[in-house]
Amino acid sequence: MACNLLENKAFLDDNQYTEENIAHYELIFGKQFVSTGGETTLEGFGQKLQLKPGDNVLDFGSGLGGSAFYLASTHEVNVLGVDLSQNMIMKANDYLDAANPQIKKHVQFELRDVNERGFSPKSFDCIFTRETIVHIQNKLELFKNFHEWLVEGGKLLISDYCLGPNPSSHEFQGYIKSRNYNMIPLSEYKVLLQKVGFTHVEVTDMTDICIEILNRDVQRLHAMKQELLLKLSVEEYEHIVAGWEKKLNRCLNGNQGWGMIFANK
Repeated sequence: MACNLLENKAFLDDNQYTEENIAHYELIFGKQFVSTGGETTLEGFGQKLQLKPGDNVLDFGSGLGGSAFYLASTHEVNVLGVDLSQNMIMKANDYLDAANPQIKKHVQFELRDVNERGFSPKSFDCIFTRETIVHIQNKLELFKNFHEWLVEGGKLLISDYCLGPNPSSHEFQGYIKSRNYNMIPLSEYKVLLQKVGFTHVEVTDMTDICIEILNRDVQRLHAMKQELLLKLSVEEYEHIVAGWEKKLNRCLNGNQGWGMIFANK
């Protein structure tokens, strides 16, 4: 896959991001979110970017639009959200239709495969992406495009799942294969970004924060059991809890990590 979100476009909507799974994600991450920490992690990301009113931002892998809405309303920027999941984009546009007129002026979503239809050079002041690069097979090619699409002095912020210090377990490798992930060590992001010309690349291991978030998520799932069983079957509830406990254990066992990468053009 050169720059596609996944080799098979249908993989997203038929597997990880079915309408049912999206609804389950929102129960945990919060309305409009499918990323670690939901809205609670966005404040720190926004401060890191130091966005200015009127900046043009690409939200790559925009999901349900929560990050785009937050950045537009909090920092008065223009956000184009792109995603390859039709289920995600349809839901994000539903939320956009219900948003206030000011948000509608500054946020747009597109179902787009950037390998087939990219952007003109120097189109964006900032590129922002959460837990999406893990899907990308050819990261180097994508980062070349990111560099081209940014203005001089433009900023890139990535949060993503990455390989931990102990990634070789058979169970974990099976999990990666089942998701069609291309998960790499956090340190490799810096190497790849510098290779395509990014400067001042900062890599921050946030696995401990991810573990705290996942612990809270699991505790909340248990505390909300009776409330959730009004919306879910017992089997659905148990499946969600088991999935989150497995994710927590992958981080605790050193299989999987979570990191933030910041870079300038």
